[in-house]
Amino acid sequence: METEELLLQVQEGLTEFTISDSNIVAISRQFNPDLRIAFDLGEPEMLAWAFPPGTDDSLYQEAARFIEAMRASGELEHLIERHYGAASRFNPINIGAFLQKIETDLIRLKPVFEEAARRYMLDWRLLAAMSYQESYWNPNAVSPPACVAS
Repeated sequence: METEELLLQVQEGLTEFTISDSNIVAISRQFNPDLRIAFDLGEPEMLAWAFPPGTDDSLYQEAARFIEAMRASGELEHLIERHYGAASRFNPINIGAFLQKIETDLIRLKPVFEEAARRYMLDWRLLAAMSYQESYWNPNAVSPPACVAS
């Protein structure tokens, strides 16, 4: 079983506990907010790339250039934020409310998003995500008046 599947079994009460990499737990807790970390098995370790042994270090040098270019351009920070940002701001109450709204509001609104997506050739999930950010799927929400600078 994949780690994510084991974590889901713990979330659903089918398994009492499991051992997991902290990076996978951080991401999984966004979708399984009741997961709790009981204890760490050791000191945190850095993630690393492994390269084959030998005298030719050209692959290592190219990887180092790649990482440095990603860091210098800001793309590395962007990727870290994209994949781990929400996990670092983890809030089980907000996640729980969102998951509840998926089961109630999204099921009701999904046909509306799908129809609009077909009409405008967009992904319905994009429309659903945008509308959630705008109004939390509240059909009575009203945007604040636009501010015009003079």
